[in-house]
Amino acid sequence: LILQAPLALVLSGEEQCVTEVLRALSAQVDLLRPLARSRLVGALAARLKSGKLQRRFAELAEDLIFRLLASCVGPDLWELKTLIDTAGTGNDLMSAFAAVSRPSIRTALLKHFKDQAQTPEARTNHVLSDIDMTVWVGAFGAGGPKFPTGPIPGAISLFGVLGGRITFLSARPPVWESRTRSQLLNDTGIAEATVLRGTLQNIAMALVDPTEAHRGMGEQKAKEFGRFADLHPEARWIFFGDSGEGDVEFAVKFAAGVLPDSRLPPDRVALIHDVVVDDGVTPKTSRERREALSALGVYVFDTYIGAAEMLYHLKVIDEWDLRQFAQVCSDEFTEIPTNSFANSSVYLARRQEMQRDLQAVTVALSEGDSAEPRVTDEAPTPARPAA
Repeated sequence: LILQAPLALVLSGEEQCVTEVLRALSAQVDLLRPLARSRLVGALAARLKSGKLQRRFAELAEDLIFRLLASCVGPDLWELKTLIDTAGTGNDLMSAFAAVSRPSIRTALLKHFKDQAQTPEARTNHVLSDIDMTVWVGAFGAGGPKFPTGPIPGAISLFGVLGGRITFLSARPPVWESRTRSQLLNDTGIAEATVLRGTLQNIAMALVDPTEAHRGMGEQKAKEFGRFADLHPEARWIFFGDSGEGDVEFAVKFAAGVLPDSRLPPDRVALIHDVVVDDGVTPKTSRERREALSALGVYVFDTYIGAAEMLYHLKVIDEWDLRQFAQVCSDEFTEIPTNSFANSSVYLARRQEMQRDLQAVTVALSEGDSAEPRVTDEAPTPARPAA
C-alpha cells in the first residue's frame, strides 16, 4: 500500500490526521522493505522542508525518518541508501539528512552508518566521477579537442567493470541538475546515479578568472564530497576527474592520508584523465608533473585502458577484468568515425595513445603481481598524415 499511496498528498493533509498516520506507520516500521522505506523517507523529508509545521508534527516526522534508517542493517541499509540517493533532483540522502533539524538524530544516524560499515562484507566500490571531459565531451569543461562530442571511449564501460554505485561530482550549477540527469540517461544509459552539484558562482568566475574558478570548483567538490562521504563510510571510493577544471586540486585532497597496503586495494583511488592543449594533440600534464602527482596518490592517464591498468596494479580489478576491458575500450575507440575528430593529427595521437596503453597492458599481464605501476609518458608526436 505504501508503494501505491500518493504519499506527498497524504502527508500534506491536516496535521492532526497526518500525525495519526505517522504513529500508525511508526508501529509497522520493522515490516517495511527498503523500497517502501525509501519512499517514506523521501516524502517525510519533502514535508519537513516545506516549513510551517507544528513542533510536535516535525518531531514525529524526524523520529520516523530516524527509525526507518536506524532499524535497517547490512545489505538492506546499503540498498535503502542507494534508493534514496537515486530518487531524483533534490531528493537524495544529503537532502533528507539536511531536513532533520535535531543534531542528536543526525549524530546517531552517522554513528549507525559507521557501525554498519565495520563488517567485512560492507566494503564496496563506489565510483565518484566528474562528467565533462572525464566521461563526456560537450559544452562544459576545459581543454582542446581531444575527442569528438560524445562519450569518451571506455569511461562508462570501466565504471561497469568496477560495479557498485556511481555518483557524479560535477562543476555544473544546481539549475542544470535535471538536464544533467536527462543527458546521463539519454547519452550514456545511466538511469540511477547521484549527482552532487557545483555552483553558478564558479561557472560565472570562469569567464573572468579561469584559475580562480578552477580553484573554487575544486574546493566546492571537496566540500560536497565531504558531506556525502560522511553518509557512506562503507565505500571504497574511486575518483575519476580530468586535468581541466579543479579536479586535480580536489584529487590531491581526496587522496591525502590514504595509507598504502600492498595486500589490499586502497580505500581511495584518484585517477585524472588528461586533457590536451588547443592543438588537440599535446597532453596538458608533463611527465614531471605526473610523477609528482603519482607520489601523492593521484594517477594521470591518457586513455581508459591506462586507467584500468593502474586499477589492476592497485588490486582494484583483476587480470580477467583488465584483459576484457582493454578489448572493449579499444573497440569503442574504433567505432568513432575518423573524420569526426578535429583533424587527422588529433586522431593519430589518440590512436597512438591507445596502442601504447594496450602494449602496456600486455606487459602488465605477462608480469603478473611483479609488475610495477607506471607513470604514463607524454604521448608521442603522431606521424604526419600522408598527403
